Amino acid sequence: MNWPEVFKGIQLCIGFQLLLIAFFLFASKQKRNRLLGVYTVFICISSLSSALYPYLEKVPMIASLFGAHLVIFHAPLLFLYIKSLNDRNSVTWVHFAFPLLYTGVYLVLKIYFSSFFSTYGMEILMAHLFIAALYTAIYFYHGSRYFKINLNDSLKQKAFKKFRWFYVITNLHAILLYSLMAVSYLSYLYFYENFPYLNEHVVPDLFAVIVYIHPITSIIFITYLLSETHSLQSLILRKGITRSASFNGNRNQILSSIKQIIDVEKRYKDPEFNLKQLSNEVGVGIRELAEYFNEELSISFNDYIHQKKVEEFKKLVKADEENTYSVEGMAQLAGFKSKATFYRIFKKLEGVTPAKYKECLVAPN
Repeated sequence: MNWPEVFKGIQLCIGFQLLLIAFFLFASKQKRNRLLGVYTVFICISSLSSALYPYLEKVPMIASLFGAHLVIFHAPLLFLYIKSLNDRNSVTWVHFAFPLLYTGVYLVLKIYFSSFFSTYGMEILMAHLFIAALYTAIYFYHGSRYFKINLNDSLKQKAFKKFRWFYVITNLHAILLYSLMAVSYLSYLYFYENFPYLNEHVVPDLFAVIVYIHPITSIIFITYLLSETHSLQSLILRKGITRSASFNGNRNQILSSIKQIIDVEKRYKDPEFNLKQLSNEVGVGIRELAEYFNEELSISFNDYIHQKKVEEFKKLVKADEENTYSVEGMAQLAGFKSKATFYRIFKKLEGVTPAKYKECLVAPN
């Protein structure tokens, strides 16, 4: 089987899939998805030009327009995509000043100084790859800092992990890919005689790995893109990606109030205490408060309160050295209104009945 041709076919299929997904992203009303759509088009061009290169090189002008220089746009597009999660009115054009200037110089060299470009084509490509790796690394650094400083408090936990995973993996893949290819060209050009085995065996194998791994990374990228469509996004992230404005504006104060009410005042010991009361006291809507428990603590409000009540019951059991209270009495003191609910919750969380727990606790005495 001719594996290079097989992988060209895979690249071709991936390119057309990316083009189709890009149309759906452009149709979105969200700025971040449109930026992601532009990025997807650039990745699509990369896949299609790689698969169709034998045909493109017959038309020099088209081959020049869709050459390797386009990767210089990837880093700022990714950064702006992440930045738009929190800042929808950010200026975008300044981030394309260098890529546009760089592309202009690259195309002038390739079109109007074709003999020079042909003579030093490999050296130019090597320099281009080093520049692309460095440029991507700079944007990756700023994007990572933006995640830590600006997005941690504005995105829900699941959304934050999803976007960070995509951003880190995509950038690291690009930096490693450009760097490895540049080092390979450098070794081949200037150290061929010094390292013959490296250039005759390791470098070709390295290029083979790069060629074969690209479809895999493209499939991962497509999976992420599909998760950004409305239907899959709502399935994965359920109720959007951003925290409520109330939490964004007064996050520390709100969390401090919740801690004071639940952990210090132990209001959970009141059987009538509920999410609505907590909402009124901290000044946050019921829906936003429920999302806070579900997204940030990975637990519902009711389950969280039940945990607190069970912990309180266990403390009462340990403190009741003279065996003054019954199990049901201590359950009421802990905040449980229903005996049946108490037994069911305790067995679920502790794996034993309350009576068995108390028996095991006092047995050594």
